[in-house]
Amino acid sequence: MRRPSPWSGKCGEAAGLVLCLLAAMIPAGAHGVDLQPFLNANRNPFIQVYDPPAPGAAHPVGAGGWRADFQLDLTSNSIGEGDGAETIVLDGETYRAAVTLAYGLSERVEAGIVIPYVMHRRGVFDHFIEQWHDTFGLSNRKRTAFARDQLEYSYAGTEASQRLEEPAEGLGDIRLFLGFPLALGGEGRDIALHASLKLPSGDAAKLLGSGGGDLALQLSARDDRLLRGWDTTLFWSAGLLRLGAGEVLEPIRRDYVAIGSLGLGRPLTRNLSLKLQLDGHTSFYDSELAALGSNTVQLTVGGQIDLPGRGSIDLGLVENLFTDTTPDLVFHMAWRTVL
Repeated sequence: MRRPSPWSGKCGEAAGLVLCLLAAMIPAGAHGVDLQPFLNANRNPFIQVYDPPAPGAAHPVGAGGWRADFQLDLTSNSIGEGDGAETIVLDGETYRAAVTLAYGLSERVEAGIVIPYVMHRRGVFDHFIEQWHDTFGLSNRKRTAFARDQLEYSYAGTEASQRLEEPAEGLGDIRLFLGFPLALGGEGRDIALHASLKLPSGDAAKLLGSGGGDLALQLSARDDRLLRGWDTTLFWSAGLLRLGAGEVLEPIRRDYVAIGSLGLGRPLTRNLSLKLQLDGHTSFYDSELAALGSNTVQLTVGGQIDLPGRGSIDLGLVENLFTDTTPDLVFHMAWRTVL
């Protein structure tokens, strides 16, 4: 199969959607909402094994305080690509649930843990997603090339190969992290540095983890000042991963990967806010296939619902902007609270 154009019509559709959303952000909204970025990363099964860290909190939880997040991602994969020397098939669904707990060791340091649970399943939502695409005028060309409700995550190349065809589930790779604020409050601009270590707690043969330990450094920021005239919050992150030796496509794994995100959030009412976010990274593998070897960006569109007290719920829809570089569709949900 020939490597497709990275745009393939998706960016035109996404750009129109983004413009409409930005236009909706012009009228004045509600003030004082604590907007946070989506807890997103690329859920491609061969990239999720490294569990790239989502944007961290730009403000620490405070001495003796607790923060708890629970997120759930439902990912539908429908990718088939090959160039003769390499082939990849990603056809199935992956569910990832994760609990994040952070504790304030002091006003300047927080420590935390991310515990994921991963399930790979046959595509039980294939029919629903095809109807979704039809409703919004999106292409189902890739999806109709596969039989419905099957599971195959496979890669075959001259240096490495891996295949998963039976449903699997279990603990993913646990991540430990420390957070240090670099600029706090007062002027509406918060920046924090997060250092993390991913442990090889997931079963690499079942694509639940990478089989190796990874290190990450990440800056996470939130700015309420720059776009204050539009009552809009800007958040961004930038980081670097050092991937350790593992058991998933090890001969073609890259050692270093850059990650980043850029998002906007705007209150529509006192309890409801609109958010959109771009998440991207450089390639995790030395491959000519877009699904493994390309730099990529994905778009999340959704909102934040603020709950009584200090809690909120995120709901988002993730779409790939570049064909085959990220999953076809991801439904994202997260619940957050500060204790």
